[in-house]
Amino acid sequence: MSVKKIISSDGLVRWEACFYTHGRSGQKLRRRFEKKIDAEKFLFDCKNRRSMSESVEGKMLEEVCLEDEIKYWLEVKGPTFTKGYFRVITPALKVIRNYCGDMSLSKLNLNFLHRFRQKLRDDNLGISTQNRYLEILTRIVSFSFNSHTGVAGAASNIS
Repeated sequence: MSVKKIISSDGLVRWEACFYTHGRSGQKLRRRFEKKIDAEKFLFDCKNRRSMSESVEGKMLEEVCLEDEIKYWLEVKGPTFTKGYFRVITPALKVIRNYCGDMSLSKLNLNFLHRFRQKLRDDNLGISTQNRYLEILTRIVSFSFNSHTGVAGAASNIS
């Protein structure tokens, strides 16, 4: 975790914040800011997210609901998303939250994914849209299992 001053070739001063999500072996997040205070705030927020995720690690799979994981996914991965990707995921997240937001992760399995796809078909969504919504749902769940060691052992329920 560091904040360093970067001077671009055209003379602009930027502040770069670097943060590793899970130590040196984790993903490296790097952002550039116009002000040093913004870079420091980014690092502070990353540290807070890490401490929040550590408090979730000990939860049982039945205690973790999908809505909490969606929020966590957006907090951690959201800063890396482009505006265009936000336009893509916003309607998908709305449908996912309406259909299964309060559901616990222990109830997610292959049959659930088939029922979810059938619901998307019943809503007359195109096949590519159905695939995109399912892909976003599986991304969230995969991120949840990969980032929380407390629920990682239950990943076999999805496949």
